[in-house]
Amino acid sequence: MKKLLLLSALLIFACSSGDGNNNDDNNNNSSNKKISSITVEGNYIEADNSYLFYTNDELTLVESDYFYHNGDINIGQDGIDRSTVIEYLDDVVRITKTGENPYVQDLPVDNNGAFSSSSFIFEDNYLVSMSGLSSGTGEAYYNWENGNLISVQGTNGVGDTNFSFTYSNYDNLAGLGWDKFSYHFSTDLIFFMIGLYGNVSSKLPSESIEITTEETTTRIYSYLFDDEGYPNRIIVNEETTYNGGSNRTITYNFTYTN
Repeated sequence: MKKLLLLSALLIFACSSGDGNNNDDNNNNSSNKKISSITVEGNYIEADNSYLFYTNDELTLVESDYFYHNGDINIGQDGIDRSTVIEYLDDVVRITKTGENPYVQDLPVDNNGAFSSSSFIFEDNYLVSMSGLSSGTGEAYYNWENGNLISVQGTNGVGDTNFSFTYSNYDNLAGLGWDKFSYHFSTDLIFFMIGLYGNVSSKLPSESIEITTEETTTRIYSYLFDDEGYPNRIIVNEETTYNGGSNRTITYNFTYTN
């Protein structure tokens, strides 16, 4: 079943552009190279292969080819079956989703292009708290250090969730991001890429740990880069304690506009 992950996500991780040394200007739209596709490989995953399009260097369209892997083959990978259109209007970003569960949503933004809402609290354009999660209940608190998101404490009707991160020395040149369900290119990922969640971490992660009342999930990240330092491939080794424990590897492949 396709999942639509909007403001219910407790955590979204994203990468910034730039040289990684200026933590006061993590602008997702300033990257010289733009991602044109993200394709996903892995066993027992639900995912989208996604294709990104730009107008005047702004992300304006994402087309997605949904599939899931049942342990043997990819099922449902048969062409574009949904799209997201992004329009930048006066003080509003309009998101139009087609396909299953279509909708149109106007999101007010401030002068930095971030959410303008009492539910989102920013300090120097860094998101520090979010409320109204999970259909109106729950909240999350974001902790930053040296321009990187190092931990998140979240709660909702189900229980508490805590995240922690360690980082590599690799700069986040590609302007990419993904939510806690790493393999799913969700609307939240788009929100981070266009700056609706404010500044983002200045480095690529080396490890993340997600702790809930039911399980602990550890993700280890490794990378292959092109000659300019942009990731061609991100490999995530994921291990969980849920239901006796399991592990899997998810691989993201990237192409760029130039």
